[in-house]
Amino acid sequence: MTTKRKHPVFIVAKNLWSGYRISLIAYWSIFTAIFIGIQLGLPIHLSKEMEIGQGIWSGAGISPKLYLLILGILLTPLSLSSFVSSGITRKHFVGGAVLFSMLMSLISALIMTVGFPVERLLTEWFGGQEILVKPLLLQVGVEFFLGFLGYFAIGWMIGSSFYRFNWQTGIAVSILSLIPIILIEMVGGTGPSELFGYTFTMPSMSFIVEMLLILLIAVIVMTINYGMHRTVAIKRKLI
Repeated sequence: MTTKRKHPVFIVAKNLWSGYRISLIAYWSIFTAIFIGIQLGLPIHLSKEMEIGQGIWSGAGISPKLYLLILGILLTPLSLSSFVSSGITRKHFVGGAVLFSMLMSLISALIMTVGFPVERLLTEWFGGQEILVKPLLLQVGVEFFLGFLGYFAIGWMIGSSFYRFNWQTGIAVSILSLIPIILIEMVGGTGPSELFGYTFTMPSMSFIVEMLLILLIAVIVMTINYGMHRTVAIKRKLI
């Protein structure tokens, strides 16, 4: 009896997970250790002076975004040639990379979401004033997931442009990638956003509309990634 062979997309996703999970574990271990250290070292009198809802964890979301952005940049230069040389098509590599990006974003979003009740618990245990509001965890989780997915896709686009084209084009794409990053932050943020001294205010939208817009940005960027991979010449690992 023969066993059914896995689809190449799942093979790519599984191998990428095997290759990068140590990085994910190491990053989040360091991240949470630093957070706990700051939380325990925060003077009680300082915590009492903080305004309602100003938790440390709520402002820490930019760090995992940058981690996933860098991970996306490295993805194609480090992995594409190995998969293609093993018989994986470019199309299947893109599909597996999308699944991998969703998995990494989901795990990161779950950790960030769980961090809010943990932060409240630590604050109460170690004598801090109860100042933290309770966010809607499902809503927060969805927002983190789509934001992380968008940043990963943007980083992937940057890395793919350096692999697919010359370095000048890669730099140009890196600069242009600020556009989707700004859009994600404007749509997902609260209140006005500032950039280079200019203030931008997004019109009021429902949460579902905001998340659909961020998802649309991620899909557009991933579609661009697919276009760059379709006929890319395979090179040796650049790193």
